[in-house]
Amino acid sequence: VIGSNHGHAGTITAAQLTAGGVLSLNIQGTATHPHTVELTAADLTAVAANSRVSKESSSDNGHSHSVTFN
Repeated sequence: VIGSNHGHAGTITAAQLTAGGVLSLNIQGTATHPHTVELTAADLTAVAANSRVSKESSSDNGHSHSVTFN
């Protein structure tokens, strides 16, 4: 779920969940500007275990978004 959304989308693939390490996820989707969400290895482990993880996106175009996985 992306708060105050206007076309952004973020999907973590199964391969990204199992790869380990950190993930810088681009959530631009159909919006006219990008944002990224930084996920740690611990965040990815929690998402893989169906736990809810909320992160703040990068601040681009004068704003950011709260992004919740699961």
